[in-house]
Amino acid sequence: MGRSERVDEKDKKIRELSSELHRANQQLAECREQLEMVLKDIERHTNHLTKSVQDIVENVKEVEAEDEEQLYDC
Repeated sequence: MGRSERVDEKDKKIRELSSELHRANQQLAECREQLEMVLKDIERHTNHLTKSVQDIVENVKEVEAEDEEQLYDC
């Protein structure tokens, strides 16, 4: 095998590895995008649950206050 053939083989291997790296980077970018969407969805759900819990706590406080008023009115 001559010197130019060895260089050609190395160049071919470099191109193959570069192509594989490019595909892996594209796949990584797609995974990151999907992860960001999932995290945003989780954040929306968390905010919704937080609001729901706050509303429930407020309602319980109102009911407790009404119960106390009724006890004192008796």
